[in-house]
Amino acid sequence: MVFVKVWRPRRSWRIADEAPSAGKAKLAYSAGQIFRAWAPFLLLSIFVAAWGIKPLKETLDSWSLLKFKIPLLHNAVLVGDKLVPKAAEFKWNVLSAAGTAILVAGLLSIRLMGASFVTGLKVFGTTLKQLKWPIVAVSAILGFAYLMNFSGMATTLGYAFATTGKAFPFFAPLLGWLGVFMTGSDTSANALFGKLQEVSATKIGVDPVITVAANTCGGVCGKMISPQSLSVACAATNQVGKESDIFRFTLKHSIILALVIACIVYRSRPSSPSSCRCTPRARPPRSRRRRTSASA
Repeated sequence: MVFVKVWRPRRSWRIADEAPSAGKAKLAYSAGQIFRAWAPFLLLSIFVAAWGIKPLKETLDSWSLLKFKIPLLHNAVLVGDKLVPKAAEFKWNVLSAAGTAILVAGLLSIRLMGASFVTGLKVFGTTLKQLKWPIVAVSAILGFAYLMNFSGMATTLGYAFATTGKAFPFFAPLLGWLGVFMTGSDTSANALFGKLQEVSATKIGVDPVITVAANTCGGVCGKMISPQSLSVACAATNQVGKESDIFRFTLKHSIILALVIACIVYRSRPSSPSSCRCTPRARPPRSRRRRTSASA
């Protein structure tokens, strides 16, 4: 914030036909209006934080958790060198899911902002119609991630990337960058390439935490050029049809940032998880300590 107070860009980039800025507008809102405007965000923060409390989560799960084993798939896939059966159990945590907390906060926000539930339903329907294809795309990607993990594709690709040897940490963020570019979601990219990153890192003796975290960091750089993100952003700002202009402008920034993160990860990679542990120095026996203090 201090930096932007003393520095201004030489030229402000604007989309064609965009209305020029009229400067800082004078705001004249009451305290109640400001509170109602912030109410949805305050409620969202409170409910999401509350849903993360373990005792509350366990209580909600005891009321509504539904789980069952997937027929013909549960324990049918063997993973690892020891061929351990992989559990395929579907869990539907209706009440303890984070989405439920968001839903409850949204319902309470409707009345707190002074709107009616009819208006809330209309807004929900409009939003659902606007985001129907991104929802389908994200759902399909998550399904494909499960398919990759259970079919062994992620493990196979992990062993293939492990052939790059010590250079793999450099490519780890670029995989996350590519995943978010394709899916539009960092969460989906982690689900898609998370297992691959873990297997590849373990195979070459690098701490898997580093490569999995690099997958997330690289994915953030791909968010700005993701077609799904661009379409949602243009639809929300009435800039439909300008996706290609924004893509061309942000592409170079996205690539440069991804390469910077790749270099940072490559330079900061530890050798292995075990090498990161520090062995405490053994304390001398009690009798020896007494003898030493007495001689002093």
